Amino acid sequence: MRYYVQIEIDTNEWFYATGKDVFTLNDPPILFYTREEAQMEADKWNTGTVQEWHIDRKKGISKEIRHMTEEERQRAKEREEANTCTQSSLKKTPQ
Repeated sequence: MRYYVQIEIDTNEWFYATGKDVFTLNDPPILFYTREEAQMEADKWNTGTVQEWHIDRKKGISKEIRHMTEEERQRAKEREEANTCTQSSLKKTPQ
């Protein structure tokens, strides 16, 4: 198991600690072999939290795997409904 540090860079906008002072969204995260090492890095940030880094061995890629929160589920339902309404109104509009 490996660990990474997740930081909130803006309200509800999360990113990984990369070990750089200036980073881009394309920079890879720092991965730690122990939770303790990751916690030491997380303590450097106001919003740092330690997360497990999951590896999809079949595809050879790493990604965070987690279930959606109830809030995320609700937003997804609202977006789907809004998109459905928009699409149906587009079909009815004469061109």
